[in-house]
Amino acid sequence: MVGIKENFKVGNVVVVGSGISGFTTASVLLDKYPQIKKLIIVGREIINDPAYTSLQHEFTSWAGGANHMSFAADDDYKQQERDLITYKKFMYLGKSFKNSGIRIMKNKLIMFKTSNTPWYIKDHACEGICTISDAELEYRGLDPNIYKGFEYLTCTITPYIYLGFLRNKLEKTEKVAIKKCPKTLFSFADVQDFVGFKPDLIVNCTGLGARSILSTYSCEKAEVEENIIPYKGQICVINKDLPFQLTVEDLPSDEYVCDYVKKIEGAYQFSHVFPRSDGYAIVGGISCPGVYDNTKDKDVSTKLIENITKFVPELVENGPIEVIFDYVALRPGRKGGVRLEYKKYDDYNVIHNYGIGGAGFQASVGLALEVSELVNINIMNNKSKL
Repeated sequence: MVGIKENFKVGNVVVVGSGISGFTTASVLLDKYPQIKKLIIVGREIINDPAYTSLQHEFTSWAGGANHMSFAADDDYKQQERDLITYKKFMYLGKSFKNSGIRIMKNKLIMFKTSNTPWYIKDHACEGICTISDAELEYRGLDPNIYKGFEYLTCTITPYIYLGFLRNKLEKTEKVAIKKCPKTLFSFADVQDFVGFKPDLIVNCTGLGARSILSTYSCEKAEVEENIIPYKGQICVINKDLPFQLTVEDLPSDEYVCDYVKKIEGAYQFSHVFPRSDGYAIVGGISCPGVYDNTKDKDVSTKLIENITKFVPELVENGPIEVIFDYVALRPGRKGGVRLEYKKYDDYNVIHNYGIGGAGFQASVGLALEVSELVNINIMNNKSKL
């Protein structure tokens, strides 16, 4: 049964989910609310711990290429704000902390001339924006009569390093405990049973795991059955480094699209390379809605490497590309976009922060700040500061 909020102060908090959303939310809450006495992060898979379950491909955060390139629509000002807040934070961290796993570099963004120019280019929201020359487009095998391109300064995040950076920061506070949960949680009462106390607040950062933790509540039936959806991705980690990222959003023809993607309704393919701070690079990518499996398709990896070699001939100047490994993970999507909401379930105060899809890193700080504002309004009973 969903009830009305009660007036009380926050002291003990549990964040369910140990990916980028969970760690960032925990960090922001501790910064904003020093009165928090205890914060427990509960996760099925936790960075720097051994993999535990067969559902590791749902733990997307550690595996991705993770750059900052906003997907927000021109009229989605709220998502633009989230992304811009996070962009500024990442640029600061990348310039200030070499151990953060954040590497500052240019992105070369290429698309059809008929495609909409992203808001952050039009609004000059990023540093170092300039256009890519026709000569460079031709060098990359792309017709300047069909394509346009932009450069801007952004960053690549090496997920396992950045998540480790956040984990170290959290554990140093001595208020935080990070606990691996080997079982599936089917309700917020299960959260209480696992941590051994009733939290003042539970923050639901479970991504696709929200299907399970909400399954007990009849009011969430449509949410579980219709709204929470995966977007399967597949990437290759290669033995190459570059001084820039490159993204081709619109492929020249169907010949560049693998058969696997062609067979899935709503799926699409693009081409990008993100050099990481560990000396390797990520090559992608595909997005396949509603596909839950963790099966790697050899032809997908072959096509990803074939395409990026055409667009970035620099990668093979000193020898062929070696694929260190390829990987499948599920982006935690949601129809209608990310869910940021306070709700009371029985006697549990819950704030949801899940369903951001492929924008988990690039919106992470902005989303966490909105969670902290929901605490301010609904738990602390103060007026909004936003």
